[in-house]
Amino acid sequence: MSSGDSPKVFVSYAWSSPDHEQWVLNLCQRLVEASVDIILDKWDLREGQNSYQFMERIVNDSEIRKVIIISDRTYAEKSNDRRGGAGTEAQIISPKLYSGKDEGRFALVVRERSESGEPFVPTYYHGRIFIDMSTDELADSNLEQLLRWIFDKPLHQRPPLGARPSFLTDEPEIGLGTEFTASQFRRAARGGSANSANLFREYLECFCRNLDRFAILDPRATNSLVVKQFEALRQAKDEFVRVVLDAVDHESVSRQKLSMHLVRFFDDLLARCYPAKRDRESTDHFRLLAHELFVSVVGIAIWREEFELAKSLLAAPYFGAIKNGYRGGQRDSYAVFWQGDDRLKELRTPEGSEYLTPFGQTLQERTSSGVLPRDQFLQADLLIHLRAELANGDDRWYPLTWIYVSHHRALEVFVRAQSEQFFGQLKEVLGIESLDPIRELVTSNGPMGYRRIRLGSNVLSYAALMLPDAIATRR
Repeated sequence: MSSGDSPKVFVSYAWSSPDHEQWVLNLCQRLVEASVDIILDKWDLREGQNSYQFMERIVNDSEIRKVIIISDRTYAEKSNDRRGGAGTEAQIISPKLYSGKDEGRFALVVRERSESGEPFVPTYYHGRIFIDMSTDELADSNLEQLLRWIFDKPLHQRPPLGARPSFLTDEPEIGLGTEFTASQFRRAARGGSANSANLFREYLECFCRNLDRFAILDPRATNSLVVKQFEALRQAKDEFVRVVLDAVDHESVSRQKLSMHLVRFFDDLLARCYPAKRDRESTDHFRLLAHELFVSVVGIAIWREEFELAKSLLAAPYFGAIKNGYRGGQRDSYAVFWQGDDRLKELRTPEGSEYLTPFGQTLQERTSSGVLPRDQFLQADLLIHLRAELANGDDRWYPLTWIYVSHHRALEVFVRAQSEQFFGQLKEVLGIESLDPIRELVTSNGPMGYRRIRLGSNVLSYAALMLPDAIATRR
């Protein structure tokens, strides 16, 4: 390092005792080793020179970037009484400090404290920040603080001013208003509170109730308005997924109550999606949300191997749409949550891209928050579809996101289903009792297991997804 990179620093102290003088010398030696150009009387004042003139010249020298004042009892007393070299330096330094011109040029190092713990500090320095080296331990630990001051490299630096927050100029967003109940539940669940299940239920009820804030009071609402409101609910969706994930991950909510509360929640959500007074509002954005939330919860259950929860959601009867007179029949299955592309098609499908699935594209994009991994969401969408196909009944679930899954790689759950024990749990989610329905589904659609699901040249292969020949082959 060149001399230009080494700041000149004058050290002012009192010759209180040989031990103190040696301590000052040791400190100065460490500073020199850290590339500080120290000016010290023992090194720079020679026999025959005037010590008072030396001190006055040094303190006023513009090349001296910093002045370190090492204060012990003797220095503080001499400085206050204006005696000796410390008194002379006090007469030179104090006007500069009081004027405020050179405040950053002077720093005081406390080397001694009184019996009551008060630092020995000259009167002119009272109220100012000092560097504490009153013990050898503090001297070692605070050497970095002293060096940072010398080199003007503070530990904590003011960050640059950023851009003005967009919320100051943007239109205020409407929140769902569930943040408080969500935080209450998550804190209780993580703390193992016995009240966690009740707080979870209260959150779900609050979620459904507060959807009214996003109501579209126009039954002829445009597609763009429906999509706008659906997008506005994205933050609420992410919060919901986090809450459910906490409920699944913490045993403070029993598995029985977890399933019961979630089935009831989805039934209440259906009632909100299919209101009795359907001629007064549009609820398509709520139906899109219900589809997304249902797949998300099934995805969480499979991800966390909560197979009973997934089974409960897929096997439960749902009455929310029926009781409001919106739909006929006595009950609905999970298929009632499925929504198509109608509202998003004209907004998301570029010209000439007739094979895209706009809602599927939107769903997979909305997994970017990272709460539920994208692969887990896509897998859940396909598993719900497979359950419908394996049942070979009236239920249908077109997997809107299948095009974003690798078509030549098996789903993770079916790779793991090579274990007989794992398949024993998975088959209950799929609603089957043996491997036979899977084999029949694959073989009934050609030797490669191709089903009718296709987009352009892309074809969904059940054989590639499920690897039926490898299922339950290992114990």
